[in-house]
Amino acid sequence: RLHAAWADQSNIATVVTSTGGTNAFLTLPTGLQNFDANSWLLGATWTVTPAFKVFGSYQQFDADSKPIPATTRTFEPDYNVWGFGATYNLSRRTNLYASYASRDADGTLVGNNFNAKQFAVGIRHLF
Repeated sequence: RLHAAWADQSNIATVVTSTGGTNAFLTLPTGLQNFDANSWLLGATWTVTPAFKVFGSYQQFDADSKPIPATTRTFEPDYNVWGFGATYNLSRRTNLYASYASRDADGTLVGNNFNAKQFAVGIRHLF
């Protein structure tokens, strides 16, 4: 199966820098106008056997470049996210899973705690 998504975002005022908690949002530099961005995602899921599936995806966030007032710098928060994983069904209601994902910032988001990597492994049972 193939998966795809596209989004057009307008008037963005903050950028999420983590998955919650204190300081989860990066505010725009002083005097900078809100920006617009496009983002897209492509992914696929492969059924290897009836019990075993692997999946992967890649997404990109591409923002407009905005000049930062009173400086020669620009603000352009671009980033890429990719991930892959697998599930293995032990029964109809129980499966094992593992996944890995990486988020990497480009543009002016480099070095501000936006880059992240995550690994997950577990067992899921549906009641």
